Amino acid sequence: NPASEFVYHFLGDANRLQLDEQRSVLFRPHEVSLSCEALAEHLAGEVRDIRPLGALTRVTLKVAGQAEPIEAEVGNDHASL
Repeated sequence: NPASEFVYHFLGDANRLQLDEQRSVLFRPHEVSLSCEALAEHLAGEVRDIRPLGALTRVTLKVAGQAEPIEAEVGNDHASL
């Protein structure tokens, strides 16, 4: 439980999902769940970049209504790739 947003970012990569004008949530790239198929509990995103990083692959997504891109990290054998 980092004491502030600054500390959360200082401790590692973080994404921000804007919930409304006042609220947002921070989360790590490995906490993103990717799917090739549309799922009711998922937000749709457009893939902007795919970068292999050894055993992991980082995917940059543009999510409608979000100013900042969302970064996801998955294993190289993940079905969504």
